[in-house]
Amino acid sequence: MKKKFMSVVCMLISILCFTSCQPPMSLYPDGMENHDFDFDEIEELVTNYIEDKYGVDCEMTTGSVKRVGGEKYVSAHFKTSENDNEYDVTIYPEPDTDSDGDGFYDSYCIKAENYYSYYVSPMSAEWFDEVVSEYTDYTNYKVFASLGYNDVNKDPEPPSDVDYILNKKSDASGMLRIILSEEYYSPDRNFEEETQRLLDYLNSLELSYSFRIYVYDKEEFETVEQIQTYYEFNTEIRHYLSMYYKVK
Repeated sequence: MKKKFMSVVCMLISILCFTSCQPPMSLYPDGMENHDFDFDEIEELVTNYIEDKYGVDCEMTTGSVKRVGGEKYVSAHFKTSENDNEYDVTIYPEPDTDSDGDGFYDSYCIKAENYYSYYVSPMSAEWFDEVVSEYTDYTNYKVFASLGYNDVNKDPEPPSDVDYILNKKSDASGMLRIILSEEYYSPDRNFEEETQRLLDYLNSLELSYSFRIYVYDKEEFETVEQIQTYYEFNTEIRHYLSMYYKVK
């Protein structure tokens, strides 16, 4: 019994010695454990970015630190003087910018924000409505659209018109939605054939796009007609009303 007890003790001592000699595992790669986020500076960055770029007053409402893999970032929300909507913004710290060693990053950059979608929706929808009217025979429909391009957050000003975006060619992208009333829809209707001219035109633009057709009953269609922007349709309406058909 004494031998067995001593064996167990020796094994425990060996384990403790082995683990105590190993370097501690860092939960924050590249020394990130020595840094934190200065939310006052982040709020100033977000406020100045939105106000300077879009010309509207902005107030950051919430913000929290998130993680993807070993990389930390801030997910925040803000409101503008335009309406009561709350928009999302993602902020990453610039690495190795704690020059004064106070434990806070000195510099941050905005990686994504969705106020742009709200801002660009009207001009995108106007353009897409003209395209749908020219290349299809649809009646009693409504369109939602949001056009963007790579590195849109790096531009100091938003696009002035759709041509500016489309001239980006393969860097441009679009979320294009057509809303139809069920009165116009019949199960034997071949939407893919009917929209082929539209799809051929869109493909000629070298635009990377997502295209959907949604069909709602009469009451739901009347509700959707009241929505003004792709942002509102995508965040408030699309997930709650019936969808009968879509083209991928």
